[in-house]
Amino acid sequence: MSGYRLTASAKWDLAEVRSYYRQQAGPKVARQMLEEFAEAFGFLGKNPEAGHERQDLAHGRPLLFWPLREYLIIYLAGSQPLRVVHDRAWAPGCAVNDSPLPGLIESARP
Repeated sequence: MSGYRLTASAKWDLAEVRSYYRQQAGPKVARQMLEEFAEAFGFLGKNPEAGHERQDLAHGRPLLFWPLREYLIIYLAGSQPLRVVHDRAWAPGCAVNDSPLPGLIESARP
């Protein structure tokens, strides 16, 4: 079985990515970024083992990571369909452990 499902947090992150690129580079580039994410989600849905562990960020939680440009796609290991938790900018101030990962329980973000 393949496929993927985005949590509320991941959807919110994608909306932020789209908004940023639309403002910085225009709607065509924003659309291209979303297409790249969709392709990566599809790939990971078919190849969930492709991601890598980051215990420094996951802190024992069953998460895998996949880089896409300056972002990390964060997903729940072993989920069917693949459950994408977050898409986070890779920056020291934007670590996964800054929050309890509300996407794991699919709570909405403000």
